[in-house]
Amino acid sequence: MTAPFPTRVGQFVRLMLSTDKPGETVAAADAIRRTLASAGLDLYALGDAIEAGLRVPLVPDDGGEDWKSVALFCRHHRDRLGGKETEFIETILQYRRSPTERQMKWLYDIRERIDRGRR
Repeated sequence: MTAPFPTRVGQFVRLMLSTDKPGETVAAADAIRRTLASAGLDLYALGDAIEAGLRVPLVPDDGGEDWKSVALFCRHHRDRLGGKETEFIETILQYRRSPTERQMKWLYDIRERIDRGRR
């Protein structure tokens, strides 16, 4: 089974930047170009995505107490979420009020699962 597009690109970038073998660096760069092209993208699109991703905090900036920060963190890592979770995150980000206790539990459960996957 082939890994999802973002996962493959991430794997190739890590290989390209971490190897000390020139041949692997060139092969990984070529693989990145091919993978991007298969999705109708180019290196400029990859650069734009990296820049945009680096502008978003990679962890909640307040120790996780502010539910909006947690929801933004989860949205940033939506590639690790299922469809219902992604829909839930997008919905609560539109709220002007605080989520219910049950919604808060689900939100923090999602964040915890994302954190476990990052280690």
